[in-house]
Amino acid sequence: MAAVLMLLLTSCKENQQLKEMRSEADLSGLKVGMMTGTAHDLRLSKRTDITTMKFNLTADALMALSQGKVDVFVEDESSLSSEEMRRLGLRVAFYGDEAIPCGFPMRKNEPGLRDSLSYFIDSLIATGEMKEIWDRWLLCDNYSEAKIPDLGPVPTGKPLRVAPCIELPPMDYHAGDDWRGLEPELLLRFGRYAGRPVVFEFYPLVSAITALQTGKIDIFTGGIFITEERQKTMDFSSSYGSIRSAYYVKDENAQASASFFTKMKEMVYNNLIVENRWTYITDGLWETVKISVFAIFLGSLVGAGICWMRMSRRKWLAKTAAAYIDIMRGIPMLVFLM
Repeated sequence: MAAVLMLLLTSCKENQQLKEMRSEADLSGLKVGMMTGTAHDLRLSKRTDITTMKFNLTADALMALSQGKVDVFVEDESSLSSEEMRRLGLRVAFYGDEAIPCGFPMRKNEPGLRDSLSYFIDSLIATGEMKEIWDRWLLCDNYSEAKIPDLGPVPTGKPLRVAPCIELPPMDYHAGDDWRGLEPELLLRFGRYAGRPVVFEFYPLVSAITALQTGKIDIFTGGIFITEERQKTMDFSSSYGSIRSAYYVKDENAQASASFFTKMKEMVYNNLIVENRWTYITDGLWETVKISVFAIFLGSLVGAGICWMRMSRRKWLAKTAAAYIDIMRGIPMLVFLM
């Protein structure tokens, strides 16, 4: 009974702490989720008064937050729109004090790509087009219907290989066969300017850094902060905008008002639809079918061979088959299943 009371008191204390949280100083004693390799990871991992949990996929971090496995999730303020927060039952507890510039990272040995992309971004800022692009995506009410404007024919030059590291509007998200959002639009516009078709392929952030250094991709995206630490190993384009950190927590009011069917819909969406996770099930089923067919074919061949040996007039063949059968019969089925 005492243990139950202690658990309830601890839970109430944590809920009150979340309600009163106003700054990073209030994170003490909480479980804080973040994306692996981000600026938040590099900064907050140094603190010893919080428990950090790192994730490779944003969807996994959001699921951990909704399930109570973490108390707070820190990410860029542009990572979740107001529509997404309402759908997920989240709210922003507070924002970071400093706005950090974001840019597109690339390899150190490609100054031509860096200079060309930086010039293009600076031109968009000078003409006011960058503000229009930001407003189009950040002020959008329905991302499922939002589209990148027609940019003209696709160039036929050397492909520009881009790896989105997040899949959440308004920055980067998948819609059918297309990538949409602020960063895909910027890079598609740059591709037209540079005469290079843009090819998108999703990578988690840690994998994208490795793929960039090994030459598998040219650029990766995801609202990447330009920091001194990162500039030691990567080049960056000019900043296309500055973003603050946002500290997301569960919105208790939204959680209480959500119906059973709404929660079920969210579970199906998070577990199957996000990042095309249903393909894991279909891929697994296909592998199971292939293994089963191969096992039936191989088992039939081995069984026919053992049967022929057992019926052979040659004693050594018959005895070998009999010994094999006795050994197989003596091994528990559970061992085979293991």
